Amino acid sequence: MWLQKWSPDIKPEEDLPIALAWVLLLGLPFHLHNWHYISQIVKLIGTPMCLDASTTSRTRPSMAKVRVEVNLLKTLPESIYIGIVQDKDPQTGFDQKVEYEGIPKYCRHCKKLGHYMMECRVLERKNMRKDASIMTQNNNSEENKEAKQKDGQKSEQEGNQQKENVAGVNKKVNQGNSLNTRAEKENNHINEA
Repeated sequence: MWLQKWSPDIKPEEDLPIALAWVLLLGLPFHLHNWHYISQIVKLIGTPMCLDASTTSRTRPSMAKVRVEVNLLKTLPESIYIGIVQDKDPQTGFDQKVEYEGIPKYCRHCKKLGHYMMECRVLERKNMRKDASIMTQNNNSEENKEAKQKDGQKSEQEGNQQKENVAGVNKKVNQGNSLNTRAEKENNHINEA
């Protein structure tokens, strides 16, 4: 849960992609362990909120630790360049390694804290529905193909039956013609006699 200033586009069903996380500046030179320098360094990551007790009291020289408000939709840098960039002189500075602690999981699909998009149940259900609809479409298309094949077989059988009927009719006609020709020959033979 996160307390924020009201605005007209607030959607209560969505969690804000803004969260607090610890930023660890490993090997930061000891003379830079104060609020002024550290806040300038971590502005590239997010809004600096406070230093931890060891950094404030300067009892841990190996690293500085600061609480930062980060946007979980943006990619967080692994290092930050600290130094002066001048046109005439070569760059004088160094890359500061940055590590993060306590970054919450955020799903970009359902916009909820607590899980990543790969673990999203909403997306999983959506994909399952999509897969089910694709499977039913495939089943329907297979059933349509089978029905068309059956119709094709029926029409082929009907066509064969029609051919047989036509052949039978032709045979009968031919037999009838042969009978007619015999009868004519007999009539001609009788007429001649």
